[in-house]
Order: sequence, then C-alpha cells, then structure tokens
Amino acid sequence: MKKSFLTVSCVILSLFFSLFFTGAARAGEAEPIKVGVLAPFTGFAAAFGLPVLYTTQMWADEVNAAGGLEVAGVRHKIELFKEDSKFEPSAAASGAERLVHVDNVLFIHGPCSPFEFMAISPVTTKAKVVTFSYGWVPELASSKYPDNFNAMPSPRELAKPMFAYLKQKYPDKKRMVVMGFRDPTSEDTMAVIVKAAESQGFEVIDKVWYEINTKDYSAVVTKALAQKPDILDLGWANPGMSGAQIKTARGLGFKGLTMQHTQGDLETILSIAGDAAEGHFYLGGGADETFATDRMSKFRAEYVKRFGRWNDGASQELYVPLMIGKGIQKAETFTDSDKVVRALEGVSFNSDYVKGSPLVYFTKEADRNAVLVSPSTFVQIQKGKEKSVTILKEMQ
Repeated sequence: MKKSFLTVSCVILSLFFSLFFTGAARAGEAEPIKVGVLAPFTGFAAAFGLPVLYTTQMWADEVNAAGGLEVAGVRHKIELFKEDSKFEPSAAASGAERLVHVDNVLFIHGPCSPFEFMAISPVTTKAKVVTFSYGWVPELASSKYPDNFNAMPSPRELAKPMFAYLKQKYPDKKRMVVMGFRDPTSEDTMAVIVKAAESQGFEVIDKVWYEINTKDYSAVVTKALAQKPDILDLGWANPGMSGAQIKTARGLGFKGLTMQHTQGDLETILSIAGDAAEGHFYLGGGADETFATDRMSKFRAEYVKRFGRWNDGASQELYVPLMIGKGIQKAETFTDSDKVVRALEGVSFNSDYVKGSPLVYFTKEADRNAVLVSPSTFVQIQKGKEKSVTILKEMQ
C-alpha cells in the first residue's frame, strides 16, 4: 500500500515538475521585436509604399532565419505587422491606432508623406513609438517629434547635386518651372528646390501648384509650359503622378528635360507615359549595373523573385530596417525608446550594396541627427531602362 502510494506520488510529482519546467521554458522564450509597416499598398501611391513593406519583410525574414536579432546576448525574432495608409491622413491615423494599441508595435517603417505623419504623430509620439517617416520637413526630424526619423535624404541634401549634374550635362538648359501638389508642408520643400536650382544658375520662371487629388493634369501642365521652360521639374510627385504629367507635357509638345526629386518606379512611369518617359530623371539608390555591388544584385534578384518585379525605391528603403536593427543592438534594448533613439542618432556604417561603400548615417537638419542619409543616385530612363548617371555626393 505504501509502495503504491509512493509510486503514484512520484508520478504526480514528476508530471508537476515536467509541466512546471516546460512552462518556465516557454515563459523564458525571448520576447519578439514588434515592427509595423504603415504605407500605401494600394492606390496611386502604391509604388511608394510597397517597397517599404517588401524591404522590411525581407529584412525580418533574413533576421529570423538566422535565429533572431541578437540584443544584449539574447536573440529575438522579428514580428511584423502592416497597415495600408492609402496615402490618406485618415487611413494613416486609423492604421497607426491599430499598430500601436492593438499590435503593440515598438517601431514603424513609414508613413510615406509628411501629411500622413502629421496625422499619426498624436498617437506615435504619445506612445513613444520610433517611426521612420518619409517627410522632408526639418521640423519632423526635430526634438518636437523626438521619436521620429526622416527615412531618406531630402532635397536639402540632394537637390543641389542633381542640378549641378544638369548644369554640367546640359549647359544650354536654363529656364525652369517647378510643379508641386499642396499639403501642409509643401511650401518648405518648394523653397528648398528653388533655392538649390538658383544656386546652380538656373532661372526658376514659375512655381505651379495643384491639388493632391488631381487626375487630369492638362490645365496644370499647360500653365507650366506657357512660360516656355527648358526644364519641367515635377517636384515631389510620386511615380503615378509624374507618369501622367510627363505624358501630358509631351502630348502638348514639350521637348525639354523632365525630372522629379522623389524615387521613381520604372514600370509605373512607363505604364502611363510609355515612350514619352524617355530621358526622364528621378532619384535612385544605385541598383543598376553602374553602381550596384554583388550584394545589391543578389538583393534585387531576390526581390524580383519574391514580389514579381523591381521597384527602385527598394534600393534606398532597405536601409531603414537595417538601421532599426543596428540601433536596437547599439542600445542593447528594444523596449526603451529613449535609449534606442539616442543610439540611432549616432549609428553609421558603410553600405556594401553600392560601389565605393558610401557611408550611411543620420544628419542634422533641425536640432538632432535624425535624417537618414543613404547612397543616392540620379537615374535617367534610357531606351526604356533605368541608368544611374551619377552618385549624388555633394551636400548643401
């Protein structure tokens, strides 16, 4: 009887300790790092937003395949959440609410415009979520928004070398009209572009504004061409907008140069403008054979394999998730946003995606190092393909 009792007791104790230690092991599993993506995945600005999502997915998959991101000696998996901002303030705001209060993300890649960021900032700033938004206004990278970083260089860094290239390559082109859609921060961007153009000897003969929801650009472009410019600068248009504007301008007989200060997506532009897009200039990240290293070529091939086609925005947006990882590792935490932000402001590394290994770092446009400077090139559409014509090295 005693023996039977002892045997049953031992079995019960064995099961208890087994369950206890199993539960303890599960409780001891490393907490995942929750990262959100908030960008336009649908609509006319999807060419901006999808590379934000896809580059973050590729980074998360690579980190997780290696066992997770090592933080203070412990590996943590990346858990990814996504919300379609639709390039609309209301959709961006509701998406941020879900990412922050439902998914409990600690980092957000996006959104893709300053007006979307202004819509989400009451949520993300209060929750101290670290954001990487595509807004070019210095205030957004200031201590007023201490947890936000501008996710790519702005015309403050890149417009002057763009115009310097055009001045050297096309010395006969002098007169310029700059176009831009209105949003709460567009006046600042327009002023920077105009100043950079004038610094290189161009005459800005007009500034033409239009509403963001414009579909037919005939009246806008007709007004711009009435000034007989040599260069039609499309400002901060997204690829869908620029494709339509180029097609309209060529249809009205414009023979001069066209350019934009934002990233281009070759397929989107060609699908709208067709052969009219020949010679158009836009911002890139060195993904073609001119400047790409083997690593960039492999990254591009994997991107196309997974997502069907290349978008040159990915060649710059890939640096944001890399920076998130490096900032977390330097801070040795992902739960203390103040420490991560301070760490990020001092992070720098040499890119092995672009020939010459240019430096990737944060520069100061306001009162903190919060504007990401990554390798940037001036891309021209030549014979229906992308061709990087120069690396944009000079800083204003």
